[in-house]
Amino acid sequence: MVIQHKELHLWYTNVRTLTPYEAENILPLLSDTERNRYGKLPDAGRRNEFLITRHLVRTVLSSHLSRKPADLCFDNNQFGKPSLSPSCGLEFNISNTCQLAVCLVSFSGPVGVDIEQWSRAADVMEVMDRCFSQKEIQKLFSLPPALRPERALSLWTLKEAYLKAIGIGLAEGLNNVEFLYDSTGKPRLQVDPRIDAQTNRWHFCVTDIMSHKIALMAPFLFRKRIRIFEAKPCPHGQPNVWNILRYEAPANLIVKGNIHESAAIL
Repeated sequence: MVIQHKELHLWYTNVRTLTPYEAENILPLLSDTERNRYGKLPDAGRRNEFLITRHLVRTVLSSHLSRKPADLCFDNNQFGKPSLSPSCGLEFNISNTCQLAVCLVSFSGPVGVDIEQWSRAADVMEVMDRCFSQKEIQKLFSLPPALRPERALSLWTLKEAYLKAIGIGLAEGLNNVEFLYDSTGKPRLQVDPRIDAQTNRWHFCVTDIMSHKIALMAPFLFRKRIRIFEAKPCPHGQPNVWNILRYEAPANLIVKGNIHESAAIL
């Protein structure tokens, strides 16, 4: 599958309960390290999420590289961000909940993605003192109470997607990255230059998909250059083969104007 220059592909799949037969057929696709990690997960739900997410990322990347899923090798940087080894220019990032797994892919620079269930908005509000800056909290509480949980969830996903894109994950802390919304509802990114000296290169969006808030981050303008795909296991045949259903970008990614053309520094 071809990805054009400065184009994003977003893939998603439902996290469902795998049958023992499906799990047995997915495990051989994983590396020894992945299988060891799988075996150490504490419960069946977490093991299920892990298998489906690793299955998705290997299937997606193999479709773009014309290689077998089991032949792909990965490295992690010092903060745990995975990348293909050896590097081939294909950048990706993954995120999952107990209901949904996503993989964002591009050949045009590092990318970041984060998803959270809508139901987690109240949880984010409870920990905002540890995760948001004082300016973000002030702007959050300037909103009507009914709008605050959704804004808090947007802030959380934007911060995580950005930190994952620059390859440091949560190591620097969510409260060291600011997304400050202006009066038009457009967020602007502010980061200590010691963390990222090229903040104004980032473009981002926040939208909703399947009862989840999702944030996407890339170092190029991707308005109308994002393709969305759903991956579903084949109902018959080998469970490591996926049917790929292509979707155009949902209207709210384009029409509502929440893909931001510049992540300008305040």
